[in-house]
Amino acid sequence: MRYLLFILALTNFGCFANTIDMEDAIEIAEKFIKENGYTNATKASFANPLVLESIERTSDRDALLKQRFNSLKSKALGAKKNHESWLVAFDYAEFEAKKLCRVVVLNLDGSEPYIEHQSGYRSYFLSKE
Repeated sequence: MRYLLFILALTNFGCFANTIDMEDAIEIAEKFIKENGYTNATKASFANPLVLESIERTSDRDALLKQRFNSLKSKALGAKKNHESWLVAFDYAEFEAKKLCRVVVLNLDGSEPYIEHQSGYRSYFLSKE
């Protein structure tokens, strides 16, 4: 009986949360950048409200969308998983950044995506490790 209560307690506190696979992480991240205005998608596909980057200080939706529009390619470059999150990389759309990319971070279960304000290194996401 104690063992059963222990298992129930762990389950209720999220210790056995579902971890999505790489394909699902990429799909969620690609949808995220489209809905938050980073691709060349139409305004009809944008989320309301937008998810702000940690350095964005305005709530002016039009200004944010103008700044973000077509800044990233719509298809992910690659993805990596660490002990606490998925990291999904996207190439810049307007200029050829041979070393750098933008990174969407999401929880292992696919929840709470956000874009990291610092660039990532393409080589990390292209490596097989």
